Amino acid sequence: MRKTPLLAIGMLALLPCRPAHAQDTLEYAVKFVCGRSSGGPGAPVAPGTYFTSINIHNPNRDSLVFQFKVAAPPFQFFPLVLRSDQALSVTCSRIQKILGGAPFAEGFAVFHSRLPLDVVAVYTAMGVGGLVSTEEVVRTPARTIATTPACTTTTAKPWIPDTFPPVLARHGVWGANTSDIFSVG
Repeated sequence: MRKTPLLAIGMLALLPCRPAHAQDTLEYAVKFVCGRSSGGPGAPVAPGTYFTSINIHNPNRDSLVFQFKVAAPPFQFFPLVLRSDQALSVTCSRIQKILGGAPFAEGFAVFHSRLPLDVVAVYTAMGVGGLVSTEEVVRTPARTIATTPACTTTTAKPWIPDTFPPVLARHGVWGANTSDIFSVG
């Protein structure tokens, strides 16, 4: 007797809770470095003044409302709106304002969208002489994050597949295309 179908059914019990209608979200996590650093021992970056400009373009035909947060307390999302082929920039001044006016800030700006975006960060640094000493342009790829609801706890015993498939016992048929093979009752 083949145990592969039983193993497949058993693996279904290990899947996380997720409704069929859930829509996945595209996430863009963009590094930022903003403000003046004295350098000193233990400083995260060399002495200088750092700037980050995060440019976001909507290449889609539809207008798009998406969300933005700084990955630091208070972890609050802010809505942003872009019409088709529009762009906007999230700069250090906005990030530092969210963080309460910190003179130096380093972290991640996180954007959630249901449609793809063009996300490009421009990093510049000013040295002691006051001139731009470095510039880098980095495109940030999207990653898909599943919108999964929190699983609720229960006192019920977990479902464990029978050693003898109920479909076979009821119908005398066992196959991957059997319509009630995954029914749990």
